[in-house]
Amino acid sequence: MTKRAPRRQSASSKAASKPRRREYAYDYFISYSSPNLKDAEFVERVLRGRKDRVWVQVYDSRMSENIDKNITEALLKSRHFIALLSSHYIKSQWAMNEIHWFYDQRKDRGADQRHLIILDCEPILPDDEIFKNIYRGALYDKASEADRTA
Repeated sequence: MTKRAPRRQSASSKAASKPRRREYAYDYFISYSSPNLKDAEFVERVLRGRKDRVWVQVYDSRMSENIDKNITEALLKSRHFIALLSSHYIKSQWAMNEIHWFYDQRKDRGADQRHLIILDCEPILPDDEIFKNIYRGALYDKASEADRTA
């Protein structure tokens, strides 16, 4: 009786057996309230400077388009979500809908290595559980400092 060598898998069947990581059109979706536009522009500039792909409503959506559809598609196509938290943000139904939508989608997909990142534009402690997040940093006046040094 002769022993057979174990069958080798081809490279294509090995790749097929590994779970594939989802590809995203954007690395980051930036969610902000209008009064924090300067902060959004600052974060966008920093991320694009690192060669990250960024979706920001002010640049990537036109008023003539269906904004709701456009934002929903961008949320689906974005790996990470950055919320620029301020008192204006938590009062904005639009912004709160975006963050909750991303959070719910993230949970439904098993997180898929998607992160919810909170950047504080001002000192604020909202009651909503969604803001109790480990990815949190402060931007207080960073955009105005950057404008002065640019």
